[in-house]
Amino acid sequence: MGDRGSLAHGGLGLALARLGMVACEQGDDARATIMWEECLSLHQALGDREGVAVALLGLADVARDRGDTARVRALCDDALPVFRALGARWAIGFALNDLALADYQEGNAEAAAARAAEGVALFREMRSASGLAEALATRGYARRPGRCGWRAGNAVRIAASGVGRGSALARGDGSGGTGDH
Repeated sequence: MGDRGSLAHGGLGLALARLGMVACEQGDDARATIMWEECLSLHQALGDREGVAVALLGLADVARDRGDTARVRALCDDALPVFRALGARWAIGFALNDLALADYQEGNAEAAAARAAEGVALFREMRSASGLAEALATRGYARRPGRCGWRAGNAVRIAASGVGRGSALARGDGSGGTGDH
């Protein structure tokens, strides 16, 4: 692979992650999937566990937006233990949020509310405004099941965070290794 650069060290890995986030935020699931799969392949080849887990989380975001709850669970189940082992709290919070939204989409508001509450606590502790906005929106859905579908909720989530999740990563604001997912 040479000196292509992992997510943690900039380079191609970080660029692929940023492009995947932007495509996801724009609703371009096909392009987001391509970027995240390339990011995953690169980090697997580099043996970079955190980069692999971040790519899995990006793919989980795409699956979440498509309503593929089984895929969200499989991807987050692979990524979450790595994030926990690394202490990547920002990523733990977003993985919990994806899982909470999977619970919500499956009609399990109680489980969604519990996961979202864990994410809210994490993001408050970290003082992550964009993460907190997303977790609070998810908790709101869970408290009022059936009030809005995920696609409508996705637009509300992006608006609530002010600029979308990808911008914090692009800023590299130090909220956890690679930025605030």
